Amino acid sequence: MKKLKNKKTELVSWLLFTISALLLYFVATDYTIFPKSYKLPLLCVIIALICISGIISILSKRWFRYFSIILNVILIVCMMAGLILLPNIEKRVRSIFKDVSTEEAVINVYTTHSKYKEDFNSYSDSSFIIQNKNDLENQSYALDILKEELNNPALRTIKTDDIVSAVEALYNNEGDLLILNEAYVDSIEEIEMFSSFSNDTRIVYTIKKEIEVIEKEPFERDITNALFTVYIAGEDTRSGRLSIYGRTDVDIVVNVNPVTKQVMIIGIPRDTYIPNPAKDYGYDKLTHLGNDGIQNTMKGVSEYYDIDIDFYGVVNFNTFRYIVNALDGIDVDNPYYFTTAGGNGSLTGEVYEFPQGTIHLYGEAALAYCRERYNLVNGDYGRSEHQTIVIKAIIQKLLSAESLSHYDDLLYALQGQFLTNIDIEDIYKLIAMQLDDNSKWDIISYHLGGEGDMQGTASMGWNRRLYVVHPFQSQVDFIKQETEKMKNNEIIKQETLPDEDKTYYIPN
Repeated sequence: MKKLKNKKTELVSWLLFTISALLLYFVATDYTIFPKSYKLPLLCVIIALICISGIISILSKRWFRYFSIILNVILIVCMMAGLILLPNIEKRVRSIFKDVSTEEAVINVYTTHSKYKEDFNSYSDSSFIIQNKNDLENQSYALDILKEELNNPALRTIKTDDIVSAVEALYNNEGDLLILNEAYVDSIEEIEMFSSFSNDTRIVYTIKKEIEVIEKEPFERDITNALFTVYIAGEDTRSGRLSIYGRTDVDIVVNVNPVTKQVMIIGIPRDTYIPNPAKDYGYDKLTHLGNDGIQNTMKGVSEYYDIDIDFYGVVNFNTFRYIVNALDGIDVDNPYYFTTAGGNGSLTGEVYEFPQGTIHLYGEAALAYCRERYNLVNGDYGRSEHQTIVIKAIIQKLLSAESLSHYDDLLYALQGQFLTNIDIEDIYKLIAMQLDDNSKWDIISYHLGGEGDMQGTASMGWNRRLYVVHPFQSQVDFIKQETEKMKNNEIIKQETLPDEDKTYYIPN
């Protein structure tokens, strides 16, 4: 009777293991990210384990029976751990990508230190400076809120022609308070006379408005079988706050063709002078297009360069640091020596030297490499070039087999550091495809140039001359041509960019 009871225990433990193993197989292979080529090998391993465990379970020797029960319990624990771990990994991956169905506009009311009053209600009879051309909807919304808050439906307003004139009016004491969208502050502080705007003013009231984000049509092609394009945009800010509204200091277009296994990275100077769709197609600095949303930037770049941009990825410069550290560093081919001494590369103040040639960078150094521009002979052009180089190195590392050993660090590093409209299922498909074929990718990169001069802009006013970059038409045509080739699944190769040696930079 005791022998029969032990045998029953062995069979029950074997049956539980069989059920948990098969359950793990069906759960794991049901994920989009699971490579098709791994399904049969995994099934063979599970069946082999079930058979081995079953054979051990029916052996009659006493010590085999105990070993069988212990083995089955261990295997059951492993299978259950897998069932718990898989959903947890998926949850962490999904949490990387913030829901952007709505966005928040932050409109602040600014005043000078000399006119600051602690009691906001005492501003009821004050004059509010507004401007007539930019961000009209948000300004109108803010005024309605302020009228209600101050219980004064007839607030006095002073209208100016543009944002710069509005800020100037505040500095000149032509009005008491300035209503300004927070997204425009970085652009304002680029102007030398307003470079200390944040220190010169006090925020006396903040209004937040929820904006419904209008996305492009869904990507209907099979992402593993057609060219797709991603716009990588980022801000040089310490706050780390991610938003699809705001000035962009990183402007990179990435064409990806999963059929030919080629990637083309195109770095565009942030000061590139192109039509701004949100400002009646008046010419503007590329960086300013982001003040009206990343979709506005994508539209402007798509139309000017004739590239159908499908997705965006909004990052902070800190994202480079986190990803590079998670990958245990990256190798970059640095074209020339430079240092961050007295420049703006390092957020910590540490001085970095970057020798010419192949160098290995970790997080802080990679961030300084991407940020520095004042110590470069060609300023922002050089910074754009370095950002392109780092993006290329990150993509190369991500596509390597070595990156699989860092997946957990990557998931942790990317939490809250990446904002995109790429569907998570498409990302899973791309990962599964790469795990399936483990193909080597050919990565081609270009950093565009142009001729710099001073011009008025649609965002900051035509009377205010700002530094802009006029793109070379030869380079615009070249990028169109190479993109069309990729779209037709033609193999492209690294070429010398037309007029590469004619870029003209004005220190600013």
